[in-house]
Amino acid sequence: MNKKLIYTIYIAAAFVIINLLVFFFMVSPKQSSVSGLSTEITDLRSDITKISSENRKLKRELQSLGMSGEQISVFNDEIIGNRSEKIEKILKTLDGLCYRFRLERTQTNYTTVKITDDNYEKIKIQFSINGDYRGIRYFISNLERSEHFFVIEQLMLTSSAADDNLNLRIALTTYFKKADS
Repeated sequence: MNKKLIYTIYIAAAFVIINLLVFFFMVSPKQSSVSGLSTEITDLRSDITKISSENRKLKRELQSLGMSGEQISVFNDEIIGNRSEKIEKILKTLDGLCYRFRLERTQTNYTTVKITDDNYEKIKIQFSINGDYRGIRYFISNLERSEHFFVIEQLMLTSSAADDNLNLRIALTTYFKKADS
């Protein structure tokens, strides 16, 4: 055989081997990543569809309550508010109520919980208060009547064997407009 032909066959074989290596080490891993992203995109589209449906349902419910677009806007701005402004006000409200009824607030933490609506965040606030029965009762009553929108998820009342004080563990949920909405 001709040396040129053998040289051309070696070059073609090297080209095929390089292409196979590029495919297996660069293209193939990207394909699994792309298929994973496709699945995520499908899930996100499904979530967006659910959110849109829930949002439309909420708007219909608010409108059925006789709320106009302007009233819904006021509800969003004044009752719901945004997280950065409202969390500070909520903690001040809790401290004010504790001070007013001679209670001590301890072990406060809050976490953001993912919900399906793009415009809102759900914040779960958990804390304990210590004090007498009357103070705790007034605290809960005033908490329910506060200017903030709360859902009381859990109350757990325990007593102390050492004194007459009670400990109330409270889990609240509130909603905020996301800062970018």
